[in-house]
Amino acid sequence: MLSIDFAPMEGITGFAFRNAHHRYYGGISRYYTPFLNVQEGARFGRADERDISYENNKALLEDQACTLVPQLLAGRSEALTAGIRRLCELDYQEINWNLGCPSPTVTRKGRGAGLLAEPEKIDRILSETYEALEKENLKFNLSVKMRTGMDSAEHFPELVSILNRYPLSEIILHPRFAAQGYQGTADEEAFAAALSQSTHTLTWNGDITSVADAEKIHEKFPQVERIMIGRGLLVNPALAEKIRNREGRTASREAGGLSVEGMQPADGGTSVQKFPSEAARFRAFHDEILRGYQSYIPDEKGVLARMKELWGWWEKSPVYAGGGAVQENSTRLLKKIRKAKSLGEYRVLAEQALQ
Repeated sequence: MLSIDFAPMEGITGFAFRNAHHRYYGGISRYYTPFLNVQEGARFGRADERDISYENNKALLEDQACTLVPQLLAGRSEALTAGIRRLCELDYQEINWNLGCPSPTVTRKGRGAGLLAEPEKIDRILSETYEALEKENLKFNLSVKMRTGMDSAEHFPELVSILNRYPLSEIILHPRFAAQGYQGTADEEAFAAALSQSTHTLTWNGDITSVADAEKIHEKFPQVERIMIGRGLLVNPALAEKIRNREGRTASREAGGLSVEGMQPADGGTSVQKFPSEAARFRAFHDEILRGYQSYIPDEKGVLARMKELWGWWEKSPVYAGGGAVQENSTRLLKKIRKAKSLGEYRVLAEQALQ
């Protein structure tokens, strides 16, 4: 049965969002933090420390069916080493290195997917990092999230060969090169080549926005036991739960076992609460995120900016599209939400949109 990870999304999937999703939806085995930057003095900034603190992730970290994986953004071995060291101090044992971020503000600095154009540098960073931390006897698992290249997949076979030299726990592969962004389709042939050449466990990432998409990947690559979803879960927070429940129903039919009714989401997340409708569950999810943002963002404008960003995804949500707001009113309401000047005004509009 597939395990499903929630991909990191900068500025969106911080602890307020993760906690709400973990509470109201199921199906996730691992949540990944947005990338963490190592600052001067080999420490994380205040916002990053807050996002990975035990107190702000307690419910998730104490769920034995689910966990949190911090992701590091580093273009030098000193930064990667310092980041891993700090995360080990905070009792994180599974750590991810970001080699996939396609943002020009990141790649221009030789970080994220920008490193993929320099395979020898990746080799050097990993060599120096493992050598330094082995001397300290630190216990950790390091995985890599990557694309097939920066401007092309020219160096991809060499990159796979280099990564084979190190005891990585996993490679999460989004089979596009960075310059593509999210355009076109994911390169299944490149993923298949990586499967045949890599000595590491591979996780599929990219273009999963429906149950059918997940089934297609599972059928195409039956040896892949884990998928990562980002944008699809932002639009439809119940997607992982639906994928898991579909798999559970299929297994039950094949085994002649349990009926569909009453099944709980498997492999991650708390027992999902009962709600009179999906719209009611989505409202509770929304309200929890809003409270989470208010707990640490001191000004209304900051909270509003975060919530408005989420609506950029939620306007496509099947829950919202099929909810109480009739279609002809949806566009009008969304425009008003984007223009809301205060939290009071926003709450009234959101309530109308989610009724």
